[in-house]
Amino acid sequence: MTLKSVILLTVGVILVGSLLVPFCFPQEDDNTLDVIVIDGQSNAQYWGWTANNICDPSAVNASGLGAPSHDLYYYGDATPTYYGPVYTQPTYDTTLASYDLHKMYDGDWKIGSYGPTLAKMISERSGHDVLVIDVGVGAAPIQWLTSTGPGGIWAEKIISDALSKVPSKYHVDMLGMVWAQGESDASTAVATYVERFNTLYNSLNDKFGLEKVYIIKTRDAYGGNAILAQEQLAADNENISIATDITDTFTTENGLLNTDNLHYTQKGRTAIAEILGETIAYNEHPANESLELLKVVPVIIIAALVLAAAGIVMVRKSD
Repeated sequence: MTLKSVILLTVGVILVGSLLVPFCFPQEDDNTLDVIVIDGQSNAQYWGWTANNICDPSAVNASGLGAPSHDLYYYGDATPTYYGPVYTQPTYDTTLASYDLHKMYDGDWKIGSYGPTLAKMISERSGHDVLVIDVGVGAAPIQWLTSTGPGGIWAEKIISDALSKVPSKYHVDMLGMVWAQGESDASTAVATYVERFNTLYNSLNDKFGLEKVYIIKTRDAYGGNAILAQEQLAADNENISIATDITDTFTTENGLLNTDNLHYTQKGRTAIAEILGETIAYNEHPANESLELLKVVPVIIIAALVLAAAGIVMVRKSD
């Protein structure tokens, strides 16, 4: 083989390696965003405007949760006057102009509640970035939260705006809704609660694809008929489940229940989020088979170059 042939073969291999290989072996950059909605009343809502041990980012940081390996977002504010999800703040921006997607972690955890633990655990299982949208409203009966009630209308407006602000690089997977409600409906008839919840569920599922519901069981001391209704909902619909009943173990003595004997502390919310983080299902996105086939192309071309070179050598020898 002449020096010229060697140089041409070398250049050909280099071109295949530098131009074709990157195309046939695209960098794996998962662009899926897993989205979870939290809905319900005060044990769902974000408490961030008063000094308390509910929704406390300092407690999250002290718990040793550690830095996430993926981007984890919440929808709301990130200003000096208010840092956290929407609604439960001194002044609610009805225009939604001040709200956006913000990272939960920036050297330390910026928000508390369920979000940090829940999002981090799901991201570690799925390998995806995660967005948590909290639309919980304190003291809200289920009638108020349905799609025709003011809380439900507001929630759908928030979810829609949050999704509209998701960067275009993402493919969105709606993982479902976490439901923490029942204290305001302890005496509501079971059939009435079931009907109202189904109204809410059908609307959110139709509009946003929130097919899965993960219920945080209301404590026996406050749940009453709402617990019975939620059990019926789970029995009637395979997409609805009682995700955890750990709240019945909450006490002020073990630090999981606030001194008001009603609201879960940050420690309690973290305990719930750990269970949800292991329970909530996510979607796997296997590699595209057509892209897998492309991976053999550089091998074939390099083999062809080598065979061509061998052929040239054989011809020259025969001459």
